[in-house]
Amino acid sequence: MFSFHGVLCLKCYLLDVKTNDNTVFVLVDGKGELHNYVYDLLYYGYIKPLVNPGNILEDMLNNTEVLDAWLEEWFQPLHYTSKTTIIVYKARSYNTVKKIHVNALKHGFGIPVNTYPDPLVESLWRHGYMPSAKYILDNGRLVLGDNASVDYEEPSFKYAILEFYRNGVRINDLSREPDSVVVKLWNNRVYKGGLIDTPDLLLGEKIHVLYTGFVDKQWIDMLFPSLLENTLWIDNEIIPVDHYGLVLWSRLSYTPIRFLNHATIGKVLTTIEALEARARKYIVMKDTGRVEPWRPLMELIRRDRGGFVYTPRPGLYFNICQVDFNSLYPS
Repeated sequence: MFSFHGVLCLKCYLLDVKTNDNTVFVLVDGKGELHNYVYDLLYYGYIKPLVNPGNILEDMLNNTEVLDAWLEEWFQPLHYTSKTTIIVYKARSYNTVKKIHVNALKHGFGIPVNTYPDPLVESLWRHGYMPSAKYILDNGRLVLGDNASVDYEEPSFKYAILEFYRNGVRINDLSREPDSVVVKLWNNRVYKGGLIDTPDLLLGEKIHVLYTGFVDKQWIDMLFPSLLENTLWIDNEIIPVDHYGLVLWSRLSYTPIRFLNHATIGKVLTTIEALEARARKYIVMKDTGRVEPWRPLMELIRRDRGGFVYTPRPGLYFNICQVDFNSLYPS
């Protein structure tokens, strides 16, 4: 159930989810105002036992922070042709899952598995709460709106892009102190001027997401240390999409925007794949990767030929089909 703080919003967008003692949904209404809703979200954890599974299960069930625990058979890597027993448990606290994982490794009774994606992402996926999507408040419940598909309605997130300058030249290191700033707002307004008005501008506009480079972020921390206390920061020099691309990534992967800072499309796709693996009971191990040995150049070319772009030979050809993966080779 939700408990509500502040004015209720009939239509809102899920901006963020905070996981301290309680799970707090940060929602933005149609006017851009923030509302914090406390929700009783359930978190799942997974342990691959190294000792008698029954003993671990008994300890889990005696843990007052654990709601329930049971044994399941899951497919195991690398080839997922065989199954193994793992302990699945659920709790109301995000911190409980983290604490049990730490204890499992510390005391050597099991190995945490399915730790990717973050337990919060899996919980949102299990409950059907899609970050950055539109919701309707209906009798105390958040119901996913009718525009959560690819043809989504743009959320009412207020965002800004900030850049620092000195003598009209963009700053790209900390050796040159800025003397001016350019702020591009979500509503196409642009502010160009001195530093002194920047905090009042951003706080006055109640910015939800601020896009800057890493150097700009360092200058913000030094010049305006409290500016980002209630604002999500995204490094727009690293992330390869704009704000609306980030919103779409967030929805497709059930991942709040702040988790996608410095992300690539690879992380988004891997998250979607991991959630599908969860549905099929395929164990996801973060350390499953295989390190390849050094290879002679010609062998590397032969083995990795699928990753090369070949220049076609000039000529006249018929029955040609072309598939162009634009983002596969961004360079």
